[in-house]
Amino acid sequence: MNELLIITDQADPTHVNEFAYQFALQNGKDITIAQLQKTVHATSRQLVPINKHLHYRQFSAPFDGFEDALEDVSSEVYMPRVTRIDASGFNEIEMIAHIREQNYALVINTAKSSRLDLQIVLNQINCPLMLLPEKPERNEVKRMVYLTDLRYCQSPVVNNLSKMNDVSLLVAHICMQGLPDLVPSYGNQLFNDTLGRYKDKCNLLFTQVKEANMVKVVDTLVNTMKADMLVCMNRQYHFGQLFGNALPKRLPVQVPVPVMVYPC
Repeated sequence: MNELLIITDQADPTHVNEFAYQFALQNGKDITIAQLQKTVHATSRQLVPINKHLHYRQFSAPFDGFEDALEDVSSEVYMPRVTRIDASGFNEIEMIAHIREQNYALVINTAKSSRLDLQIVLNQINCPLMLLPEKPERNEVKRMVYLTDLRYCQSPVVNNLSKMNDVSLLVAHICMQGLPDLVPSYGNQLFNDTLGRYKDKCNLLFTQVKEANMVKVVDTLVNTMKADMLVCMNRQYHFGQLFGNALPKRLPVQVPVPVMVYPC
């Protein structure tokens, strides 16, 4: 299914939900909104075009009116269908079953204080899960960074990311603790041998990061290299450096951009 699932508790600031909608628009995905708090809405509505730059109006309620929030979008832009489901009674097992049954392309959590244990959900689904910062600084993703040790880089992840529209993808090699680092010349060769075939699909780049402190790494990637999104694998070394043992309900303050976590 070519669709995103947005989990919300209706308690989020509007700009967080704007990001989720913009990401769906950018990648031509339909949207299902799973509402953890019981509300009354129409089952489905078509997004109304507003302007080709996809600018948003501000609304007092986070999702109410978003279907009317896009003005004059070019006819060439895919307009997602928005469906809402009542997930107020869902526990982790029921949410997992719904995600697996509907075969979503991506789950975006915008719930500020979700009663769901997101780690349990991520461990048992087949699509990535995205966490958003408290205040996303940008609505559009242009520069993604995949945090990995190149020796364990997952080609299916790179393949999936390369299909996203209008983005560049930087594969950032950060040596796993306890392993010898790659000699730069060998790192470049390994990158070209294993991932070079994806260069035709997107603007694919490679860098070797020598800094071991993840807080400093994130600061450099976001503030110097202007990364819009970070990507990592569930329960792998770089996941642990970002989050510890489990996904938080919200991103830590030292991670100011969205993070997409792929299941193992």
